[in-house]
Amino acid sequence: MSPRSNPKAHRRRHFSFYILHRYLGLLAALFVLLLAITGIMLNHTEALRLDDRTIHSDSILEWYGINTVIPERGYQSGKHWLSHQNKSVFFDDRVLNLALKKLTGAVTTGQILVLSGEDKVVLLTQDGELVDVIDRSSGLPDGKIQRLGLSKQTQLVLETDQGISIASSDFLSWQASETNDFEWSQQAKLPEALQIAMAKNWRGEGVTLERLILDLHSGRLFGGNSGVLLMDLAAIIMIFLALTGIWMWVIRWRKRRAHSLAYKRHREKLS
Repeated sequence: MSPRSNPKAHRRRHFSFYILHRYLGLLAALFVLLLAITGIMLNHTEALRLDDRTIHSDSILEWYGINTVIPERGYQSGKHWLSHQNKSVFFDDRVLNLALKKLTGAVTTGQILVLSGEDKVVLLTQDGELVDVIDRSSGLPDGKIQRLGLSKQTQLVLETDQGISIASSDFLSWQASETNDFEWSQQAKLPEALQIAMAKNWRGEGVTLERLILDLHSGRLFGGNSGVLLMDLAAIIMIFLALTGIWMWVIRWRKRRAHSLAYKRHREKLS
């Protein structure tokens, strides 16, 4: 017996199709709500001031790949703060065009601000402009720099894992020292106001609400191109539901019409 001549198999097939249609409809409804709500908001961007509102949530910024980690401690030298995070060096609240694996100290001698990494000494102006970089090729003492300081005569002093050395006034030569009577730079907690300013400069003004809603509407918020493909799939499902919905309505209409005509003919025979 063919499926067409088997009413039970025919009903089971139609019932399964209706169940599939129902659950796909429930799934698509979530995307319809998302697209409708975000679409309405985007149509009223100016009225809602979406482009003027920024989001500073750490979780959302991290989702966008904007690193919000800032240092909590640093070295104060004069009126300036030097700090370090992920190889980046901060001069007060701005990032210097300088890479250090580690910041080991910062002092001021004369008009020069000096900071040190493990293998180099960097000279800056009081405005944070680069003056010079002193490394092994420039006569820097051997060993990893552990800390930086000043002598009583405000000469630059550094300590490596091989000993203590005092720099000449032009930083071109170094002399070993047997004493340890120096003022070493010490780390301290950065002021809260400075940390806030650093975070703002480091991550920019944040993400606008308009961009967030646009990315939500397009699906990019769910993983770039993968999210876009997900929204495309949702659109295909909605097209499928629309077409199959029309098809099911036509089938029901034809059945009702056939039933109505059969009933009408039956009444005519009786009369």
